[in-house]
Amino acid sequence: AGNCMIWKPSPDTPFTGALILECLIEAGLPPGVLSYLTGTSSEVGEALVRHPGIHAITFTGSTAVGRAIELAGAQSGKRVQAEMGGVNPLVVLADADVAVAAAAAAEGAFGSTGQKCTATRRALVESSVYDEFVEIVCASAASRRLGDAQEAQTELGPLVSERARALVAQQVRELAAAGARVVCGGAESPQPHLADGWYFEPTVIVDVPRSCELLDHEIFGPVLIIERVADLADALGRIAQSEYGLAAGLFSDSHRSITQFAAAVEAGLLAINLPTTGVEPQASFGGLKSSGNGSKEVGQDALQFYTDEVTIALAVS
Repeated sequence: AGNCMIWKPSPDTPFTGALILECLIEAGLPPGVLSYLTGTSSEVGEALVRHPGIHAITFTGSTAVGRAIELAGAQSGKRVQAEMGGVNPLVVLADADVAVAAAAAAEGAFGSTGQKCTATRRALVESSVYDEFVEIVCASAASRRLGDAQEAQTELGPLVSERARALVAQQVRELAAAGARVVCGGAESPQPHLADGWYFEPTVIVDVPRSCELLDHEIFGPVLIIERVADLADALGRIAQSEYGLAAGLFSDSHRSITQFAAAVEAGLLAINLPTTGVEPQASFGGLKSSGNGSKEVGQDALQFYTDEVTIALAVS
């Protein structure tokens, strides 16, 4: 759309952004169109948000920070696009292929070490296939090889920082203290072949009490909570209680169930018989409820955020 931009990455990922910037420069990006600025979110990020020369802010990160940026943008008249947290559920009904659904849940929960905003955080599984589903997911989790993410044989890399791993470990401990059962994983990995890094075992948790507030807390790591549900209506009731609405999925062979799910669930991305982590670049992307605000991030809709629409009235004499 012709805008010049400043890109401030997370303090945890400055080198990833620098490599992308090198690719853009090599591809011919003109000087001055994109500036790359690293630093802390509390100092550099806040200064950028409040700077009068900034006309619009697009943010990806936690809901708490996103809400603060929305408030700052409203106070200064800046438009804000915010893609925030998610506790993304995957519903599995008895008429689905359980093995395929379990593989999708494992990929959605453990792929990229669970560090995707669309990662599957909860699996809501119909009672008659619950035990089989848990068994398959646990087998997938236990078989995944942890290691350097740049090695071909690695299936699960490290978390982004020591602080991130400590938070995941703390959340798992809190769930166990609330009465949940950790049936697979649940600890920092002690495997001797691992390269340096902050590794955490792929983890499956069951029997979380319905009253536990942690059910609706985002765990940004390789952790999947599996819940037993009576039917689709039970699953939809639980999903509706969440404050988040980024992604949600359903595995079912029933057209009626698919239609009911799509009509009832408030989420920006609905995956039917697919992992929740899939994103198509030509399609709009963005969350509802506490997961997003403003224009969509991807696809044709994204141009709306970066464009001012002007109406010109002209009288010809």
